[in-house]
Amino acid sequence: MLPIALLLAGTAQMSAQSAKTPQVLSSWRKQFHRRHRDLSELMDMASNAPPNLSAKALVTIAESPQLKNPEWKRNILLQAFDAAALAHDPMPRTFVLNGSFKALDIIGTRAQLEELISGQGVDRLSLQSEIVAEMLKIDSSAARDLYFRMPSPFLSRSACADAFVPDPSAYYAVLGEIAKAAFSSTEKQEQRDLQLVSATIRKMKSPSDLAPISRILLFPQWSREEVSLLAADFSSIMADMETDDRSFSSTLSNTDTEIGRVIDLLRSHQIATEPLLAAYRAYLTHGLTEERCADNIENDANVTKVVRRFNQQFASEGNPRLAPLDLTELKPAKIGGEPEMPRLFMDPASGNFLENIFDLAFQGLAKSADAEDQAARRDQVFEMFDNMQPESGEDDNSYVMRKGLAFTAVIEVMPPGERRERVLLHYADFLNSVADNSSDLAAWLGPLSLLLNDVGPDSVERKTLLEKLLSSPQPAVALYARLQHLQQDSQR
Repeated sequence: MLPIALLLAGTAQMSAQSAKTPQVLSSWRKQFHRRHRDLSELMDMASNAPPNLSAKALVTIAESPQLKNPEWKRNILLQAFDAAALAHDPMPRTFVLNGSFKALDIIGTRAQLEELISGQGVDRLSLQSEIVAEMLKIDSSAARDLYFRMPSPFLSRSACADAFVPDPSAYYAVLGEIAKAAFSSTEKQEQRDLQLVSATIRKMKSPSDLAPISRILLFPQWSREEVSLLAADFSSIMADMETDDRSFSSTLSNTDTEIGRVIDLLRSHQIATEPLLAAYRAYLTHGLTEERCADNIENDANVTKVVRRFNQQFASEGNPRLAPLDLTELKPAKIGGEPEMPRLFMDPASGNFLENIFDLAFQGLAKSADAEDQAARRDQVFEMFDNMQPESGEDDNSYVMRKGLAFTAVIEVMPPGERRERVLLHYADFLNSVADNSSDLAAWLGPLSLLLNDVGPDSVERKTLLEKLLSSPQPAVALYARLQHLQQDSQR
């Protein structure tokens, strides 16, 4: 085992070396263009798009089965990494509600659109993690250099009013891949991989860190001594970790599962489990006795399940450090609020619009609904949609989101036919006229993603819409449509 000081010195040395990342050379572009004109055209489109979509396009090019030249792939990934560094959102975020609560509360809010965007991997962390993982397949040294250029996740405390919590999982997943495959045999003998993981564990600050980083402890590459060291680091940080209820409650189920797996690992190595279990008990106690959010307290079945599991499988009546947890005694110091998710439809005209939409949807389910009345209502809804204008004081992004959500509602209740096709093309024209290279992708990409989900992956309507958007004067819209075409073609 290397002394801790030497291990930390090794981290500093590797970080310094990482600053010497090779630069992308431009001389290969002409050859690339001659060999892959379609991919080269996509690369040209990417150069005019927002950084996150540009990076996504470059990753798509690098992952294309057409691209066989490893040097070209390497250059494209380096270019993608630099573009991803400029992405507006630092990392993906997880919506804090689920089940029926989510379905009822999220409709018609910005959160509904932000959740769709978060799942598309166009934030800085998701993009750079994907790039590092792809680089690892062709150049482990360059992949490690890129990893050290990635900012460590900075997770500030979430408030009860927050509808999302940051999700750093991608960072720790790629850390695990680097630890497994980016170190030479000599470096592993010097425990450089261990040093990297140990140093990262000691930087943990948030409940959102616990589950993803604990998975690295399960890797078979670690010796018994190394598992013991990593578990000790993990236990020490978890025992004193400050919690916020948003992060604590939203990650509790995953954390509990992974802690159980680490306990099984320690037992298989005949390593004492008490330090980790005591740390976990302290962590649960902190989380349940600090300020808690009202919606989490109202829906606390998961907490009950976790506490019951701890008491049944890990607690010990004769050991104060592992004493059973009593929920009747673990009262929150304060009860906070609920997620704030203001709806985009607030004024009377918007409310009337939504009322017509829902009335039409319910009438469509009734067998006795009058066909002429339904047709009249459809025309009325379409006219309202066509005439929608920004509300007083409403910013452009909010207006684009609101009209986009309204459009998806119209499509859902309109049967196939001329009216529906007319609405579809009208929205494409609207999107082409208002979407720009704004970093706020939720404004236009959120509604568009929702719409593409509604019309289905293989529908004629989807093809019609994407073809219309391919000719968009807005670079971001045209590029996204092209990426959707490529994704659909690759799945056939």
